[in-house]
Amino acid sequence: MGIDNVIAALLLSMAAMRRLEVLGVDRAFNAHVSDTDFTRWRQMALSAYNTVAVASLAKVLLSFGWFYVFAKVDLWLQIGGLLIFIAWVITLVWAWRQATEASALRDELGIRRKEK
Repeated sequence: MGIDNVIAALLLSMAAMRRLEVLGVDRAFNAHVSDTDFTRWRQMALSAYNTVAVASLAKVLLSFGWFYVFAKVDLWLQIGGLLIFIAWVITLVWAWRQATEASALRDELGIRRKEK
């Protein structure tokens, strides 16, 4: 198991925790934000964290599957593993962009995570 799979598993755990954090934001603490805007922010944030979770899980499963299917063919093993890794990194960058936009929207709307 490569270090990239360990990192993917850690990112999966972190994305799950962030998802729970977003789901735990109480609408009552943010009465100043319209329902439409609050829902839009929540969907943007959840989409980003779901993308990280799915991409990381898929990366681990595909890496192990690829290794066991093509373990005897070195060139295909390297090319396939590299493609899986590149796709994972591109997806993480895309999700990071989504999460950044959701965070900016949260700040713009003044959404609080907890009651002060």
